[in-house]
Amino acid sequence: MFIEPNASSSPQAIFEEIWSFSDAHYSFFVYKNVDWMDAYNRYRPLVQNNMGTVELYDIYAAMLCKLKDGHVNLVSSFDRSRNWEWYLNSPENFYYSIIERHYFKNRQRYIRPL
Repeated sequence: MFIEPNASSSPQAIFEEIWSFSDAHYSFFVYKNVDWMDAYNRYRPLVQNNMGTVELYDIYAAMLCKLKDGHVNLVSSFDRSRNWEWYLNSPENFYYSIIERHYFKNRQRYIRPL
């Protein structure tokens, strides 16, 4: 989902857009046992008109982290949110060097941030 800058959008409208888009298009709520309505009820009251950009970003990012998905990111000009629980809670038998040496074999490509 890409949200273009829009001076007329209030913090509440942006929250609603993020929540509604995710509600309509994210496919793993049931699989991951995510109560998305609970996320709405928890985070929506926190969004106020007088909040700064970073404060709002942190609320939006915290809500998206409830999806428990390392592929869902909120990207801004100053930060990029990501849910790291999938990695931090994974077994310690993951060794990146094995992946890099035996699967990537120096064939991976790195792209710049969006």
